[in-house]
Amino acid sequence: MVPLNSDIYEAYDHTFVSCPEHLRFRLLYTFLKKNLDKKVVIFCSTTDSVLFYSKLLRRFKIPACTMHSQQERHKFINTFLKFSDLG
Repeated sequence: MVPLNSDIYEAYDHTFVSCPEHLRFRLLYTFLKKNLDKKVVIFCSTTDSVLFYSKLLRRFKIPACTMHSQQERHKFINTFLKFSDLG
């Protein structure tokens, strides 16, 4: 966990959005389309949500990497390294 007063925390923009469930994908899609030139991390409450939204985003031609607790450790680490440009 990164302390709130650290330089690492300050280097990133943090946003929390709450919206009605029926608008959730529309909001996510719009946000991501406007930020295709940036790396974005989206947190979901379940593995099923991660898989659902990543598959849906790919259908709309928005690249998505998935990381969740049910992945094998090496795949989880490789995805993280790919996302962070360390791999």
